[in-house]
Amino acid sequence: MNKPLAQIDLNLLVALRTLLEERSVTKAAERLYITQPAMSKTLQRLRELFEDELFTRSSKGLVPTPKTLELEQPLLQVLEFMESSLFGSEFHPATAKGEIHICAPEMFVMTSLPDLASYLFNEAPGVHLKSRNLLDDYADMLANGTLDFAIYLDQQLGDEYATFPLYTGSPSIWLPADHELAEQPSLSISDLIDMPYVSVFLPGIAPLEISGMQTLFASHGIQVHNILRTTQLLIAMEVICRQGAFMLGPQNLSDSRLASASIVSRPLEDSEFKSLLQVDAVLIQHQRSLNSPLHNWIRELILSRYSDTDASPTGYP
Repeated sequence: MNKPLAQIDLNLLVALRTLLEERSVTKAAERLYITQPAMSKTLQRLRELFEDELFTRSSKGLVPTPKTLELEQPLLQVLEFMESSLFGSEFHPATAKGEIHICAPEMFVMTSLPDLASYLFNEAPGVHLKSRNLLDDYADMLANGTLDFAIYLDQQLGDEYATFPLYTGSPSIWLPADHELAEQPSLSISDLIDMPYVSVFLPGIAPLEISGMQTLFASHGIQVHNILRTTQLLIAMEVICRQGAFMLGPQNLSDSRLASASIVSRPLEDSEFKSLLQVDAVLIQHQRSLNSPLHNWIRELILSRYSDTDASPTGYP
């Protein structure tokens, strides 16, 4: 067979697969909704294409020749690949394979990503999870395929990015578990007078966040002493514990086994504070992966981790 692929009727390969499965011209014709004479002509065209008899007749039906048996596995693999590529295939987490790379600020995912890693380990062991702290060029990394998802604030990146709401809420105050204010169920701005402040800043919003905090506190006659600005959450937590400082953080700190042992989270009573620092967190996915069964499954898992009205995550299914 020396014909270029462009000159070959690919329907013949489907017919050959059906003949292999049925071992009967009549049954193959019924499967393909054509007449028996038409199927016989198709078999003749296959013989001319492959320059081989392909099948011989016996009392038990068609018997494939050695040439046909050599073709069987490659043929089935090619047709299965073409069908799954064109029409999609049913997704099974237990047999899925791949790698998912997610970036997010640590404080946004300090409990949800560990839960996701555990869930994948048990339910989809062939899917490997990678995570990293958010970088300034995360949008470009999503576009070029270096990243699969980002979790961040809704920044209106453009039409090529799909965003899915995760939660809306205001951060709470983190402070050492042994601080006297930790005994209170909630805090007011006046409670924070003279306490040092640690800022974990995020790409693109650090100046706004710091300026907003300083302006808000100054309006209440409080001078904020920012002793550390960092992108590293563990360092910020260590400074909080050593210096008796406070910082802004998510409300679900109690879900973290590591952080909740030494730090507590308390909501602020001041409505002005909540309004100024409201967070709209979203899951970001580039359009290039919107038709991927694996990516869509991971996306739905992440979305299921959050409720619609509470900034505190819920469990995976």
